[in-house]
Amino acid sequence: MKKWTSRPIFISSTFKDMQSERDYLRSHVFPRIEEKLLGRCCQLEPIDLRQGVEEIRGDAESTREQKILRVCLEEIQLSQPYLIVLLGDRYGWIPPESLINSAVVDAGFKIDPVDMSVTALEIEYGVFHQINKNIQRCFFFFREPLAWEQIPLNRQAEFSDKFSQDEKIKVGYSKLSELKKRIESNPTLASHVHTYHAEWDATKGKVAELEDFGNIVYDALWPNLEKDIHRTTKDELSDGQELEETVGGFFDSLSQGYIKRENIERQLLSFTISNDSGDSPWAICITGSEGSGKSSLIAKLATELQQKSNLLLLSHSCGVNTESTSINKCLQHCLSVLCDFLALPYNDLKQDSSESLERKFYSLLQLASKKTRVIILLDAIDQFDESIRSKQLTWIDPKLWPDNTLLIATSIKNEQSQVIDSLPGGMEFQVPPIDEKVAREILSKVWHKHHRQAPDIVIAALINKTLQPRYYARSNPLWLTLAAEHLNNLDSDDFNQIQMNVESNTSDQILELMLDHVEQMPCDVTGLYHFLFSRAIKAFGETEVKSFLALLIIARSGWRRNDIDYLFPRFIAYFNGEYNIENNDIVTDAVLSNVFSRYDKDYQYTEKVIPATTLKIAELRRFFLRSLTYRKSFKLDFLHKACRSAATQYISLNAQTYTELHTLASAYLLYQRPDDPIRCDALPFHLLRAKNYYWLMVEYGSSNTTHSTEINSTTDLFIKEIEAKGLQWIIAITEGDMVIKVTDENAVNHFSELSQKDIQRDVVKGWYKRCQQELLPRLPSSVSHQDRLELIQAFMNKLEQIAKDFPDDDEIQAEIDIAQREVTAIQLAQHDFSSADQTIAHIVNDYEHLPEINDNSPIDKINYAGALIMQGDSEAGQGNTKNAEQRYKRANDILNKLAEKNSYDSFLLKALGVSYDKLGDMARNHGNQTLAEEYYYKALPMFRQSADSDLMNQRDLSLCLSKIGELEIDKKQLDKAEQYLTEHFDIAERLAKSSPNNMELQRDLSGAYGRLQQLAIQKGEFSKAVKYAKAQVDFFEQLLSSDDTNINWKQDLAGSYYNYGIALIERGNDELASVNMKKSAQITICLLNSNALDLKGKKLVFGLFSELFELNDWELANELCFRALSLAMEFSDINIRTQVGRVALLFADKLLDQQKNDEAEKVLVTLSSFFLNTTGNNSLEYFGTINYLGVISKRRGDLDDAERKYRQVYNGFVCLLGENDLGTQTVKGNLDWVMQKKADLSKSGCLSSLRKIFSKRE
Repeated sequence: MKKWTSRPIFISSTFKDMQSERDYLRSHVFPRIEEKLLGRCCQLEPIDLRQGVEEIRGDAESTREQKILRVCLEEIQLSQPYLIVLLGDRYGWIPPESLINSAVVDAGFKIDPVDMSVTALEIEYGVFHQINKNIQRCFFFFREPLAWEQIPLNRQAEFSDKFSQDEKIKVGYSKLSELKKRIESNPTLASHVHTYHAEWDATKGKVAELEDFGNIVYDALWPNLEKDIHRTTKDELSDGQELEETVGGFFDSLSQGYIKRENIERQLLSFTISNDSGDSPWAICITGSEGSGKSSLIAKLATELQQKSNLLLLSHSCGVNTESTSINKCLQHCLSVLCDFLALPYNDLKQDSSESLERKFYSLLQLASKKTRVIILLDAIDQFDESIRSKQLTWIDPKLWPDNTLLIATSIKNEQSQVIDSLPGGMEFQVPPIDEKVAREILSKVWHKHHRQAPDIVIAALINKTLQPRYYARSNPLWLTLAAEHLNNLDSDDFNQIQMNVESNTSDQILELMLDHVEQMPCDVTGLYHFLFSRAIKAFGETEVKSFLALLIIARSGWRRNDIDYLFPRFIAYFNGEYNIENNDIVTDAVLSNVFSRYDKDYQYTEKVIPATTLKIAELRRFFLRSLTYRKSFKLDFLHKACRSAATQYISLNAQTYTELHTLASAYLLYQRPDDPIRCDALPFHLLRAKNYYWLMVEYGSSNTTHSTEINSTTDLFIKEIEAKGLQWIIAITEGDMVIKVTDENAVNHFSELSQKDIQRDVVKGWYKRCQQELLPRLPSSVSHQDRLELIQAFMNKLEQIAKDFPDDDEIQAEIDIAQREVTAIQLAQHDFSSADQTIAHIVNDYEHLPEINDNSPIDKINYAGALIMQGDSEAGQGNTKNAEQRYKRANDILNKLAEKNSYDSFLLKALGVSYDKLGDMARNHGNQTLAEEYYYKALPMFRQSADSDLMNQRDLSLCLSKIGELEIDKKQLDKAEQYLTEHFDIAERLAKSSPNNMELQRDLSGAYGRLQQLAIQKGEFSKAVKYAKAQVDFFEQLLSSDDTNINWKQDLAGSYYNYGIALIERGNDELASVNMKKSAQITICLLNSNALDLKGKKLVFGLFSELFELNDWELANELCFRALSLAMEFSDINIRTQVGRVALLFADKLLDQQKNDEAEKVLVTLSSFFLNTTGNNSLEYFGTINYLGVISKRRGDLDDAERKYRQVYNGFVCLLGENDLGTQTVKGNLDWVMQKKADLSKSGCLSSLRKIFSKRE
């Protein structure tokens, strides 16, 4: 999404005489400009402090202008360089000298303001003063004299000073003429002066016929706006890059007002240049109370470190906006800087899960730290979104933290600071209170900013104000700054209150007033804020202040001027009891008004007209100026968390009020364009807080009206809520009622024609589809599989309810099938085969009993075949490969018959390809490589064609390529293998990057590394093999660190250790190979003990057994031998069982070589039974086992038993191999030797003693 900007324009004019022109600008000219600006991602924000004057008749012009005088210069500064000046024949109200002097001094504006009107002052400041460095963006529109003869005599003075009866006002006419001449004679401004003609409407008693005026303004303004927008438009920024700009600006603003605290700075800087050795910490948490200067300190530190070229700085603050409070956004921010430093492309990370972001962060952090020292500054970690991850800082992992990297964080003293302090190499650094010297510097700076001399007596009062013995209020920098700013913002109203009581000169009155306020101020930050709020209520009214604070409290990340202009008066109306939100669903009315207005030109949504409050907003904003800030896109928000907390506490809204205020905000946002940035960001937040779950689901599930940015924002919000609260809340809203309540009378007639059930059907389908596509893939690993199952079950229940009312809706049934398959997939992933079998059986049974299961129902047949394939997967996972093959074959037959009569669409092609692929897997498991290759080559073109039409099918293509590549390796066709495996890797890598949260795709990529390792070993490229294997290990170690309960990932990690060990063996590093084989065995045995190994895991046991005894790890090999033989008996494939038995036979042979007769005997006794049930009692394997048992009997001197065994083996070998075979002859030699020894012993009569001798030697 393009970056949105705001364009404020200040409108200066005199009072009632220019009311018609200002109204025309708002109703005709600005909407034209707004429409064009919105197409360029820019919001127009006109600032007219005189707006709404007709509605506030109680205000005399002098009173109104006096209020404007307080705020106008600041508003002009915020709006620069754009200024529109409307002048007729009035100079405007001239305030008393004391008032205008106060305004210009506060603005640092050096001018003689004697006898100057407020309008003239606005022009001086906005045009001629150095504040505006681009006066070419100032536009002047002079109205020609009206037809005075048409205007009643008693009203002529309203429109021209020359008709005034007051001589002082008459003088203004000549002053106005001089001002106009000065503007027209300025070479830069002359071309920006425009005159226009207007008529007097006697009927309405107002200036009229302003069409030409509107066109003149538009023609003057729009070309300049268009040019400036084009010049200032920035390239689209990623979330991380945009946050980098925001945080950078925040730190810059803090550091500008920073007062040096040399001792603290020196200590912290010493840590940043220290190397990671000895007692030097790698993690520091700066702690202190709210307002103690932590953020300013870290901002200053950031400024200092940015000047150093020998380090990389990553800085983030959780206080700049709501996005910054997300740990994931923080990681995205850091990754954008790391990618820039490492010259790597920065891919879109919006869809990345928490685990994926952490993996990437530590990976790039490792790379960066090897190049330079890395400093990470994290401000306000206590403000991260509430979750276990943020409270316990689980994403800061000491095991993964690289050397040469330092973390400095700030926090109030709490759980997060304790976590860092308790880390090995972590420490807490407490910010001390500021001393008197620093306090005086802060006060001096505040008074200087206001262009005033600080009174010593007031400074002393602030310095010496104590909260308790030995604790001064000025110890807290925030308290001190707030107090000083308040004293500098005291205005005439405050002075007027004391002038009746104080008989002294003006300067004494001011000092007396300041000291009185210092005396009243509470000594803590929260208390001081409450004091300021109470002062604001006295000045502006309780409802107004409460509304203003509430508006900012409920905001997600602040409001733009236009938002506040609309919402503030409605909040006032709400607190005055004029909005009964409980009985009026204004959100539904807002939605329906947009819907009906598109189809019914006569439809109009009726809303109560509320007077404008632009000036009141400006006054409140000025009063709270030092506690507010403008965030991204010129949004007004609280500057400090302490202010938000104090405001929340002060106005003390109950839960119902919060809900209703969020409802007001939701209704407003629904009126905005679908691509409006505030709507996209904040609407889901306000709907959720308003507990308006129905329209939240509608918005999220809509495929037509909801902008993609709003969908992403909603998903982000849901993930935050899930991390903080778990998944139950979203299950609850899915299970809830979905009823529309309509209160707009104009909409009722339209709505009565609609079907409630029809709407519910669309909502349920949209909600499920969006959650299935966007939310489920991004669920954090902390969500249990049980909760996932419950959520999908909730979706299924809702879909099934709707299906009862719409039995002919094939799409609903298809969604139910998808949900059932997702349930089955989770059950299979957890090896819960019993539950999976029940779910699949239910699906299969439904299809088998469908009357439509015939040639006229291809979709049902494809889905039926898919269910059979899932049944086969469950059977295969349990080792029942014969049953699995039967299911796959049945599915393949159904799909082949269907393909003969139907065109090959991608859906059918994929299903048929999958059935062939599964049959290939079974053939391969049974050792029939030729048949497996035949099946895979049948599947391959189908996967290619389906992948061309749907990129989501590329995974099937990738995996099929991998299997063919592995077969080619077995055939020693290494060039062909490389061709297939390279294509497989390229697809797997592309898919993994495109969907970083899809763990199956990440596992596929890891598997691709493993296959390249196998190829490298066969090609003798052992360094490459080790590299690929290590990449696989690193991936699964990191993956499992995010969720150590995931059985599949554990098994994958065990497999990656095994592959790494194989690569190391080939490279000749048996010692490290043994270490990795042991790691693999430990995990595998643990999974085996909990009956959690699937078919692949069971085969891993066989491989580990074989490699460990080759590495002479007798103890582990011995344990795995019996496990392997037991597992092999679960396989119906005789070839697999025979192969495992042969390895065990070799192991027994090695044990005999090591004279481990007892251990060998246990293996051989088990093997004899194993082969008897596998190959029968007339096989080479069985006779080989008996032969080794004969060796053990011979060693023990039991020559009779040895003779029996050797004779049995000899007779068998003669039948199987022939009498002259070398093996037969070897056994005959052993038999002859035993018989000869028996004869010799019989002759000597020493049989018993010789048995003892033979038991000690071979």
